[in-house]
Amino acid sequence: MKRTSRPILASLILVLLMACVGGGGSQWFVVRRLDLPLSVPVTGTLKAVEAASASLPAIPDVWSFKIVFMAPESQVIRKGQPLIRFDTSDQILKMEKMASDRDQAEKAIEKETLDLRDRLLDLNRRIEEARAQLRKLRQKVEVPEDLQSRVELEKSRLDCDLAEAEVHSLEEERRLQESLGSAQMQILTGRRQRASQRVDELERGLQEMAVPAARDGLVIYTPDWRGDKHKVGDTVSRFDQVLLVADLSRLVAEATVAEMDVARVRLGQRAFLRLESDPEHEVPARVLDIAPVVRRQDWDNARKVAFLRLALDRTYPEKMRPGMRFRGDLQVGRVARALAVPADAIVLGPAGPVIYRWAGLFQASEPVALKLGPLSGNLVQVLSGLNEGDRILQQPASSSQSANSEVSP
Repeated sequence: MKRTSRPILASLILVLLMACVGGGGSQWFVVRRLDLPLSVPVTGTLKAVEAASASLPAIPDVWSFKIVFMAPESQVIRKGQPLIRFDTSDQILKMEKMASDRDQAEKAIEKETLDLRDRLLDLNRRIEEARAQLRKLRQKVEVPEDLQSRVELEKSRLDCDLAEAEVHSLEEERRLQESLGSAQMQILTGRRQRASQRVDELERGLQEMAVPAARDGLVIYTPDWRGDKHKVGDTVSRFDQVLLVADLSRLVAEATVAEMDVARVRLGQRAFLRLESDPEHEVPARVLDIAPVVRRQDWDNARKVAFLRLALDRTYPEKMRPGMRFRGDLQVGRVARALAVPADAIVLGPAGPVIYRWAGLFQASEPVALKLGPLSGNLVQVLSGLNEGDRILQQPASSSQSANSEVSP
C-alpha cells in the first residue's frame, strides 16, 4: 500500500503546485505548429436567385396606391393566389367622372350635329333666295336701254351688284359655318375619345388592383430605403417594391468585405457563414462574383466595402429565408506549419504584444515580446518570440472560452 500511494501523492502535489503557479483559474497551452487558414470577415444577407415582385398597377396618371390587403409574410403561396390588393375608391370616382365627361361629350356632339344641320339648311335657303333675286335683277339689267330709262337701268345694276354681294356673303358664311362646325365636331369627338379611353384604362386598372402571385414561393416583405416594411393602410408609389415571392430552393449570399481586404479576395475562395438566427451551424459557400468597384456600405454608413456574391454549397429551406443576415469568414490563404497561439492570450504592452510563457515550476511565468503575423479566427501566427512546445498562459478572464488545454492542428 505504501509503495503505490507515493506516486499518487507526488502527482497530487504537482497538480496543486501548478494550480498555485497558474493563478487558480488560468490555463496553459502548448504551442504547436499547424496549417493556419487565413480569413477575412464577411457580413451580408441571403437572397433568392429567383423571385417575382408584386407588379403595381400601371394606370396612366395614377402614381400612388393604398394597400388594403397583403398576403402574410413568410407564408408559402401558390401561383394565382391573392398576393396584394389596393384601394379602388379613387379609381372608381375617376372612372365615374370620366364616364360622365364621355356622355356629356356624346350629347354635345349630337346637339352640335343638329345645330350645324339647321344652320346650314337656313343658309342654303337664304342662298337660294339670294340667287333667285340675283337672277331677277340680272334680267332687268339685260332689258334693252331703249325700253327703260337711264335711271332705272342704273338702279337695276346697283341692285344686281348688291344681290351678287349678298350671294357671295351667304356662300362665305356657309363655308365658315361648315369649317367652324367641323372644328367643333373634332374638339367634341376628341374629348369623347379621351374620356372613353380614360374609362377603358381605369376599368383595366381596377382589374389590376388585385395582384395575384406570379409563381409559387414564399411571401417576403421588401423594406424601403429606411429599412421599414410596408403594411396594410400604407400608401405606396408605382415605383415602390412592396413584396415578392421567392423560391427557397435556390439562395445566394450577398456579402460585403472591408476595403482593406478586397485585394486578397478571389473567385472560388471558400467561405463559412453563420446565420444570426442559427449561429451554431456553419454554411459552406464559395465566391461567385466580385463587384468591380468599392463603394459605401449603405446610404447611412460611409464605410467603404466591396460587394460579393457567394454560392451556397447547400440550402436548408426549413431554416433559411431570403433577407436573413449572416456573418462568416472568407478563406483567403493558408500558412503552412505556422506557430499559432490564442489571440486572447496576448497582452498589448507599451512596447508591443506580450505573452506569458511557462518558465519552470517555481519561476512561474515570464513575459515574452512577440512579433505577430496574420490573425485567423481566434488564432494568431507568431513570427518570433516562441518555439514549438512552449507553454503559454491564457488569461483567466478568457479561460472559459477555451475547451482545450493545447493548441493542436
